[in-house]
Amino acid sequence: MPKNVSFEVYGGPGVTAQEIISLAASNNTFQKQHGVIKLGPIQTGISPDTITIIPSFQVDENGDPNNEPYLDMQSCNIIAPTIIGNYEDNYTYFGDNVFTNTNYFLQSGEIYANGSSRLVWADTGTGCGAQTFYLPYYGGDTYDHSISYYGAGNYGYQEWMMWCFNITTSAWAYHLETYATGTSLSYNPNTSVFFENHNVNSNWYAGFQSSTVQANDAYDGGYPDGPWANNYFCLPNYSMTGSLTNFGTTIWTLSEIPTAIMQGP
Repeated sequence: MPKNVSFEVYGGPGVTAQEIISLAASNNTFQKQHGVIKLGPIQTGISPDTITIIPSFQVDENGDPNNEPYLDMQSCNIIAPTIIGNYEDNYTYFGDNVFTNTNYFLQSGEIYANGSSRLVWADTGTGCGAQTFYLPYYGGDTYDHSISYYGAGNYGYQEWMMWCFNITTSAWAYHLETYATGTSLSYNPNTSVFFENHNVNSNWYAGFQSSTVQANDAYDGGYPDGPWANNYFCLPNYSMTGSLTNFGTTIWTLSEIPTAIMQGP
């Protein structure tokens, strides 16, 4: 493939071209109405000269790259929350996030906005504008969100991939790009599973059927795929309990996730 090319691949039982086309059309309509949603990375040094929404982040950081600098993948399973109403004034994101060893940022996760949900990927190359995986989102299904680097000798690729796999239905999608840089995970708060909240209203979480969201079975490379050996709650840890180490589970309590801050002149 030439450089600066990206593409997506879909498969699994029941996945059809017509379904993908229909979801793409629905997503295009959503973006015309609401614009392209901008996600992380975790922000620092925002200028107060203009009115800005500063999102809150509740971060379960992967500590393993600090001791194992050649890890080349990170994954987690998320039980997709069911959305029952629209109480948000903005949007939230929950998913798997990676900084590479060249500080390239990649994400695979889920967006909850305007009373609906989407499966998305985002990265440095898109300016962290959320791009939709054209797979249906089903509340209660378990989705494996994975980000991995395939080096020389791995199926002919030498690229980063962002995956979304519905464990419940076996439908899957991945986005592969030739312009992402780096070959391994970076020890960084952005190499983590985090919940990102852009809402400033206090009852934003009332549209979620459950009071919590959760991630589990996290792994970060090796053969066979190894579990996280270390994790750290950071930035800050108001809402999280449990642990993603050793294929464990971390639970985020939605009502304890801070709201975003509106700052500006």
